[in-house]
Amino acid sequence: MTSAARWLMMCALAAGAALGPVGLPAQASARQPAPSAQGTPFSTLPPDRVPSLAGVSCPSASRCLAVGSIFDAAGTFPSSLIWNGRSWRALRTPGGRKLAAVSCATAIRCMAVGAQAALAWNGTRWRTLKPAPKPGQAITLTGVSCRAASRCVAVGFWGSRFTAGGTVAEVWNGTRWRLLSTPDPAGAVSSSFAGVSCASAGRCVAVGESFTGGQVVRPLAESWNGHRWTILGTADWNGGLTSVSCASISRCMAVGQAGSVAADTTLAQEWNGTSWRLLTTVNDGLTSLGGVWCTSTSACIAVGSVLGAGVTKTGNVPLAEEWDGASWRLLKTVRPVADTFGINGLASISCTGPARCMAVGTVESSGSLAEEWDGTRWTVRRTNHTDALQAISCTRISRCLAVGAYINGTDELAVLAEIWNGRRWRTVRSPGLLGELSAVSCLSASRCVAVGGAPGPSGDGTAPMAVLWNGRTWHAMPTASLPRGQLGAVSCVSASFCIATSFSKAARWDGQSWQPTAIPAPAGSFVELSGVSCTSSARCMAVGTISPDVHASGQTLAEAWNGTAWRILTTPNHSASNNALTAVSCTRPGCMAVGGYEDSNGVGHNLALRWTGTRWRIVKIGGPPGLQSVSCPAASACMAVGNYLTRSRSGSISGHNLAEAWNGRTWRIVRTAGPGGGLASASCTAPRRCMAVGQARTLTMAEIWNGLLWRLLRTPNP
Repeated sequence: MTSAARWLMMCALAAGAALGPVGLPAQASARQPAPSAQGTPFSTLPPDRVPSLAGVSCPSASRCLAVGSIFDAAGTFPSSLIWNGRSWRALRTPGGRKLAAVSCATAIRCMAVGAQAALAWNGTRWRTLKPAPKPGQAITLTGVSCRAASRCVAVGFWGSRFTAGGTVAEVWNGTRWRLLSTPDPAGAVSSSFAGVSCASAGRCVAVGESFTGGQVVRPLAESWNGHRWTILGTADWNGGLTSVSCASISRCMAVGQAGSVAADTTLAQEWNGTSWRLLTTVNDGLTSLGGVWCTSTSACIAVGSVLGAGVTKTGNVPLAEEWDGASWRLLKTVRPVADTFGINGLASISCTGPARCMAVGTVESSGSLAEEWDGTRWTVRRTNHTDALQAISCTRISRCLAVGAYINGTDELAVLAEIWNGRRWRTVRSPGLLGELSAVSCLSASRCVAVGGAPGPSGDGTAPMAVLWNGRTWHAMPTASLPRGQLGAVSCVSASFCIATSFSKAARWDGQSWQPTAIPAPAGSFVELSGVSCTSSARCMAVGTISPDVHASGQTLAEAWNGTAWRILTTPNHSASNNALTAVSCTRPGCMAVGGYEDSNGVGHNLALRWTGTRWRIVKIGGPPGLQSVSCPAASACMAVGNYLTRSRSGSISGHNLAEAWNGRTWRIVRTAGPGGGLASASCTAPRRCMAVGQARTLTMAEIWNGLLWRLLRTPNP
């Protein structure tokens, strides 16, 4: 697997599942007196949200273009943003493939490339171009460098998604792309380019890696003189290069990762026009560098991710290092609130001067990430405004509490809570509560428990957060005994009993404190819990996904709580590929769980399983894939909601709400009232009384169901 493919796979693993019904777990909430649970994604993503940014190019300090992808169960969609010096704005992006890199020769002349894709920007819109084909092979372009509007060089590899066959390079002459001949190292099983930098129109250096078998990966570098490519001997090291920046034709800096995926350290090599020199970088934990930019031969900044324990003690956070011509030093980045297991890092950087850089990447808790460097510190430049309701719990249709998150005035993720009194929604003050609430469970209007994640001590990773609502104010619940990571689901049946889940962990509230409870899992397996629903202190059901490892396709998972311990139940699966349950709602003695799966062609479908009290069975359900939440006030009445994306012929992406009703025999799609965006959670107090919340573009959204139709309600926004 190439370094670029490894980086993109990790980003896709975190960001790609956030939208669809398979992959990362969703959150749940429960309500009484008819117990049920609702699931919601960590971030309800509007159509213009970019879960993963892979490339950025800044022709000036007030103009940057960033590209990436929206991942959904229905497919992968390209996306792009433009920076005007003050804010980011989403652009309409044609095509059907993810974008990996972008290069701007001027403010109105840019080129973006990706998997079998190339787009040209003219300052107003994108135009689709056709890369030169390699007969019989699929081409993935991973890097591009433009010295002029009519002179770009793009590089990548040919072969399958995870196994490169060989290097690829193409040149753009202003009219068409032309495939170039590139040599591959002798004896290499596979080779690939990840990045390219051109010091002049006819002088470029491309970097990547070659695989020679026996788990040996070597850095690869080749130079282009305008006529042919020549292999450059790199420093002998086990690892791959992901990015390169050339300040002159005889001075380049290349960065990447050394070692295996499970034991990565940063890698940097300097080219002096004759040979490569291995440099000592800063490492603390599992680290990887994804992008580098040099403004001179003695001034470079490299960005990437801390993938494990070390600097942050837990979680994954952005990484930045600065080269002064003699040594690398660590720069303190802004560490976003994110789940412990999320992929949160910077993938690309572009600088217009030593004290003016823009870096982009991915943060799981809020989608895309952009940070600006002013020579002294990094500042988050939010890629979109976020007011999102992620979960709701109603004790009756005129008494509901919805929770979520928004970006406050200082670019911090802050808690959002709103109350419905039967006539209108009003915002609940949550002073000092940073982070996000992912789930809520209400016993009465004056007794609700909400859970989520907050910034860890000193900004290290994410700490579990649980708060109690007494009808007037929030009170913190002690969570010191719980491991790091965001709590994603909660269900309460009394003031002294709640169950909360977080990926492979569960916790129980006994009225005084939260205590962890062991979740059984086969040895070597990877467990993700996404929803939980309790009907008593001795009867709970948790659902999610189980897989051999974090990279493998998953199967449905359900575990039952008997008051003392959890027990794995046998669950059916629609196919062998990516089965996942995202939410569950229980009424005695049964439960209904929803989620999704992929067929043999990789097409997503909704999935519904029903628990009869003795076994799980598949229930037929249609509709576009994207169900995230379910609420059942009775065994014969459930409402499931979610969201999905579609792409028009012109390439524009639209978000849509999704709702389906269960009558005890069949599921049917019901039309929603709100604008496209996404319903994240539903809570029903009776078969004809439901409330659903989510996000419409950049604003909160709520709809109420009367048994016949949904009606849009007006909600406040911070």
